[in-house]
Amino acid sequence: MWRTAPGPAVIWRSFQEKTAPGGVSFTRPGAAHAAKGMLPIFDGSLPGATDTTTYELSIWAYAKTSDWLPYISYRQLTPEGQELERLDLSLKESTEIHGDWARFSLPIRLRNPANRVKVEMGGADIVVDDLLIRPRSTHVYWLDAQQQPVLNGFPLAK
Repeated sequence: MWRTAPGPAVIWRSFQEKTAPGGVSFTRPGAAHAAKGMLPIFDGSLPGATDTTTYELSIWAYAKTSDWLPYISYRQLTPEGQELERLDLSLKESTEIHGDWARFSLPIRLRNPANRVKVEMGGADIVVDDLLIRPRSTHVYWLDAQQQPVLNGFPLAK
């Protein structure tokens, strides 16, 4: 992975250790899957975070499952576990589409650099890939399974 600016850490989960039904994946092999309920995606603090940094949280969901698209649950918690912010949003309203995948993105700002971010997906027959939490001022690149570039989660090649 390459980034265009130094600063707070970037969180990228490609779920390479997971296998979704039919072997579907977005940019690299592996995708997270849950048959029903809540699928934990991320739970932790953002390394090197500062209270003045705005982040973009994004994730891709496979749209050809039996339930079509899941919803995302985002929470910001104090180090003690007190909930400061919560959003539960349907990915069915996403307008960022790439093939059979829909992207959800959300700008987030930590109220305190020590706060935790918790991301879960809910629904039935959930398949998601390429969670990315990055400072909005930093662009992130990686190579997909065919060695083609991906920018901020968007494949740049056909």
